[in-house]
Amino acid sequence: MNRVLKVTREKKFIGWDVPYYMIIDGKVCSPMENGHQSVHNMNNQSHSFQVGADFKEGRVFSNVCTIPAGDDSYHVNISTKMGLTIGKIYVNIYKL
Repeated sequence: MNRVLKVTREKKFIGWDVPYYMIIDGKVCSPMENGHQSVHNMNNQSHSFQVGADFKEGRVFSNVCTIPAGDDSYHVNISTKMGLTIGKIYVNIYKL
């Protein structure tokens, strides 16, 4: 069975011009533009997933999600909501 991680960054007006960066197991990966969707192969070990972005007002990081060990595939949804002075990034993980 091929285990995959599907990543979707919701297309939003907030932060539309800011590239977001996937951080998998503490390593920064490629940037994600607004509305980004991609699929990545994963091994069956546990992985951490986080997103970071450099807004004009400062650097922001999402919550950290853990992708459990096993053979199940997962979908990570990345959304942005407006905070008091800066956008906030949220990561939700779902089993496919």
